[in-house]
Amino acid sequence: QIGSQLVNVLYILDEPSIGLHQRDNVRLIDSLKKLRDSGNTVVVVEHDRDMMLESDYIVDIGPKAGRKGGNVVFSGTPAEMLKSDTLTARYLNGALKIDVPSQRRQGNGKTLTLRGCRGNNLKNVDVSFPLGMMVCVTGVSGSGKSSLVNGTLQPILSKQFFRSLQEPLPYDEILGLENVDKVVTVDQSPLGRSPRSNPATYTGVFGDIRSLFVGLPEAKIRGYKPGRFSFNVAGGRCEACKGNGYNTVEMNFLPDVLVPCETCGGKRYNRETLEVRFKGKSIADILDMTINQAVEFFESIPAILKKIKVLQDVGMGLVHRALRCRRIILCSCLPAAIIMVGALVLIRIGCRLGGKHHTRRCRSLIGAINVTWEIRYTGGIMPFHRLRTHRSPFHALSHYSPSCSLP
Repeated sequence: QIGSQLVNVLYILDEPSIGLHQRDNVRLIDSLKKLRDSGNTVVVVEHDRDMMLESDYIVDIGPKAGRKGGNVVFSGTPAEMLKSDTLTARYLNGALKIDVPSQRRQGNGKTLTLRGCRGNNLKNVDVSFPLGMMVCVTGVSGSGKSSLVNGTLQPILSKQFFRSLQEPLPYDEILGLENVDKVVTVDQSPLGRSPRSNPATYTGVFGDIRSLFVGLPEAKIRGYKPGRFSFNVAGGRCEACKGNGYNTVEMNFLPDVLVPCETCGGKRYNRETLEVRFKGKSIADILDMTINQAVEFFESIPAILKKIKVLQDVGMGLVHRALRCRRIILCSCLPAAIIMVGALVLIRIGCRLGGKHHTRRCRSLIGAINVTWEIRYTGGIMPFHRLRTHRSPFHALSHYSPSCSLP
């Protein structure tokens, strides 16, 4: 675009610093400035501190997330913003900060050692991962982090424990496998294998909610079974949209447009199914709740509360479902493929924390843990501490300094 010499163009970039090392981030900012200096306008949606401070004008949306957001809390120059009292400004001016721990966790004294790693950019690397603590693998973009962890270590462990067919990148040997009995990989891939997968189905709480509705007197009188409350099966779902809640309008050369179903109004169920209510709420009303609302609503039902409480703990409590919103919560009706990648990581970690198969020797591998997260979410990285305090090895790929400072 810089070489095209175009002028009077409005460029819109959505979090362009995702996955970039700080060195590459500086280069990105310089490139955007060149576009601006060529006579163009550049609008960037970003959480990165350097990007915000290097901008000419900044608009801060808040004050918080989900239903507690949606307002312009500040607009002006970065210098003016540093004097304001918004949540973002307090992190930028140092009033709020992410504390570096005074003590580091010692671990369990055991290690997992890789020798002779030479896949892609790796140059015959020998590395030992201490177990029982949080380990961050960092470095400039393209230095070999993913090749080491995702391309070598993860396939070795998956092949050992799950008979995976994926071959690891070339290496000589691995030592310490007896110290680990399972591996869990958390990445930004869509939840589930179906386009209909969403946070509710992925966490398993949707099955519990359906069972709850089947046991209600009104459902028993009508003879409803669990399938009645599924949007994947004919009978209870809205047939006009096949339970999607929206219809897809093909735009030929433009991206397809998702339009709310006119028959069900995006609720995904037909009128008869929505007439069955628990505490005055239909199943569609429950699927439309935020995590915080769901925690209060199901506080007397332990089986459901346990699964949604961990999602509240990992920072997804306020985010509300909306057809035009990228930030999705527990029971969102949106397909998992539309959810922002940072939320996908949170959902997977929440499932890990609430999982009944979690073991102390389970090894967690998490890639780009702070993708699309604002500073305050990275500061509230408590769920990773909880994984670690379960005495499970935990390794993360990150370019972000607070992630690297965690014990």
